[in-house]
Amino acid sequence: MVATLDPVHRDSVHAVCMAGSTLFSGGRDHAVMAWDVDSMAMKRMTSNHKDWVLSLAAGIDQSNVFSGARDGSVAMWEASSGLFRGTFIAHRGSSVNALVATPSGLFTGSNDRSIKLWRASS
Repeated sequence: MVATLDPVHRDSVHAVCMAGSTLFSGGRDHAVMAWDVDSMAMKRMTSNHKDWVLSLAAGIDQSNVFSGARDGSVAMWEASSGLFRGTFIAHRGSSVNALVATPSGLFTGSNDRSIKLWRASS
């Protein structure tokens, strides 16, 4: 082991992703934490989710981070500032276990056995 990021989540960690030089982590404590990889220090913690955070993905240009939760919601965060941009229900009654951002849009995968494609509306 090289390092342990501290302070730790208050419960299990389920997801990590990178956006630039910032590592994001999410877990059962409903929190999304942002870490500066160079200094190994926590930059901020947000907890807009009402349930476990199970998945994370950086947007194509890495300016946004998406988090998926056990309650079926997906939230969007500004990667540099942590500003909460909003949330939507991606899978009603089923966890969002997987996220990936592509030029086509945001794909979500769920316990309901579906994969859905989401695009920003204007």
